[in-house]
Amino acid sequence: GCYWGVQSLFDKVPGVVETTAGTSDGAETVQLTFDPEVVSYDSLLKLFFASHDPSPFRATGDKAHPSGKYRCQIFALDSTQRADALRVKALVDGDVATPIVDARAFDPAPDAEQHFYRRRKGRPPEKVSLADLAALPVKLED
Repeated sequence: GCYWGVQSLFDKVPGVVETTAGTSDGAETVQLTFDPEVVSYDSLLKLFFASHDPSPFRATGDKAHPSGKYRCQIFALDSTQRADALRVKALVDGDVATPIVDARAFDPAPDAEQHFYRRRKGRPPEKVSLADLAALPVKLED
């Protein structure tokens, strides 16, 4: 989905130190910096899968263009992240088409595009437990 929703969600996760909205390979993306002593990569992956529709339609982002800018995918920084993402993906029920690809060049969005929801509310997000975030009824694309 749009990087504003993804960024807003992950800004609320305890242990996520920084989020940066931007683009990679033509897709809107969010780069995460996190403290693995507070939150694991597996937990972040599980939240990502719980927060979006991993179906074939959403994986491409657009029926006419399989490289749509709103496609859902995971950019793995190394072979360990790739293996972890594939393992967590295998745990998800249903037709999961979210691709796991090698990280590509990341271009941060302009400052005016960063933390849209935080700026709109005028305050930093409150941190919320991963279980509560994963239980949200509204998916990122809604």
